[in-house]
This record gives sequence, C-alpha cells and structure tokens, in this order.
Amino acid sequence: MEETTPQLARPTNPKVVYWAAAAILIGLLGYATWGFLGGKASSSTILQASELTISKNQLIADGEDTSIVNLTITNQGDGSPAEGVWIGLNIKDPALASEEFSYFGWYSAEPGRSFYQTNGAGQVVFRIKSKLPGDITYGVYAANPDQRSSGKYESLEKEFTLHFQ
Repeated sequence: MEETTPQLARPTNPKVVYWAAAAILIGLLGYATWGFLGGKASSSTILQASELTISKNQLIADGEDTSIVNLTITNQGDGSPAEGVWIGLNIKDPALASEEFSYFGWYSAEPGRSFYQTNGAGQVVFRIKSKLPGDITYGVYAANPDQRSSGKYESLEKEFTLHFQ
C-alpha cells in the first residue's frame, strides 16, 4: 500500500484569501490603535490641568508655613473630571528641592510619597512648604503606574511658582 501525504485544500477563489487576510489585518490594526493608544497610556493627549488655586504665593522658608494648592484635572475632550489619576509636582530646579520635602526631584510632603490621586471631582490638593529660600517652580505631571519608565510621567503643561523667603 502506498503512503500518501494529505494535501491542503486550496480555495477555489483567490479573492477569498485576499479578503480574509485583509479583514485579519484590519482587526489587528484596530486593536493596536484603540487597544493601546486609547487607554491611559497617552494621558498627555486626553488630560489637562484645567484649574489651579493657590492659597498664598509668598511663604516663609521654615518648613512650617504652608501654601495649599488645589488642582483640578479634567478630560480635554469633554471637560469632565478625571477621577483616580495620579498627579505629582516636579521641582524644576533641583537646587531648590529641600531634602525633607522632595523625593527624587518630586515635591513630597510625606516621606517616600510624591503622587496623589484625584478625587471624584478631578481634584487633588498639595500642602506645599520648604526650608530653602527662593522662587520654586513646580510642573504638574500625571503618572501611569502601569507604564514603563520611559512613558510613565507626562507633563500636563501647567507650572506655578511659589516664593519662599
């Protein structure tokens, strides 16, 4: 008895193969575009620091005098509050980052912690103080803890300066 190798059936119409391959490719491209880019990974394109209130701009650099900074973060498209977003303040001049109120270049009122989540109204509050005199500029950033280092922090294009004397 002769041994035969099974032959794969070829479609009778090559257009079927073409359209099936095109449908699979479109599906994969759609997933890559909306699956990866539609999430929080691209927060800089969908978030904005829409409101900033500062209780006082002039402070004493004694580590006690405090300015309360309230930020409102919203979705750029519809202006709705951005709930649960991690927000941090980057100290622009590392020479003005007092040791007890900074963590790897970020403002930190608590040891080892520099990012805080927005509430249901998209608000986050920072109580800022310093022991170093000078005009300290803070940049507002969103963080995505699920991202790798290179895309973890995204500027929300908002800065403010407090004067410590």
